[in-house]
Amino acid sequence: MSFNELIVNGGFETGGLAPWVGLNAAITSQDSHSGFFAARLTGGAVNSYIFQTVPVTAG
Repeated sequence: MSFNELIVNGGFETGGLAPWVGLNAAITSQDSHSGFFAARLTGGAVNSYIFQTVPVTAG
């Protein structure tokens, strides 16, 4: 059985958010875990999120 990576730019290593969609989110180089970039979501009393639509095939 083979597996394909469905998440594009999952580590945000392009330095940009695309193809992720976000609200109150930005890419930063200050808080990366193992690469050079990370997504930062605004905290506090505002809604923040990121998501990516991923095509899947049943079976």
